[in-house]
Amino acid sequence: MWLHTIDPYAIKLWEGGPIRWYGLSYLLGFYLGYLAIRRICKAGLTTVKLRETADLVGTLAIGAVVGGRVGYALFYQPELLWTFQDHAPWWSLLAINQGGMASHGGMIGLILGCCYYAWRHHHNPRHLMDLAAFA
Repeated sequence: MWLHTIDPYAIKLWEGGPIRWYGLSYLLGFYLGYLAIRRICKAGLTTVKLRETADLVGTLAIGAVVGGRVGYALFYQPELLWTFQDHAPWWSLLAINQGGMASHGGMIGLILGCCYYAWRHHHNPRHLMDLAAFA
């Protein structure tokens, strides 16, 4: 039997923070997605303008993280929705430093982010979903 003992912290200044490998992987994934979408824009293969790429990736990143957290709460731990604490971040749903993200919730959030961005900037939402899936 194999058991991994990888330290979850990339940089640990105190217990519970500040930088974990999981968060760095999210950041790296969004950055690589940004570079891929930027490359596609430069090649002229999308209706998204080059100057819009950071806004698009930012919107999709927020959608993925919020969707992942809310999905985790809805599917696995619904009490996070109505549990409050006496210390920051007060609402348990916002305590992402204690773990809990659902990939399927993140995908739903990403799809909603594509739809929102398409609505605000007059793009085809299916095209943005294809772009996000590729990136």
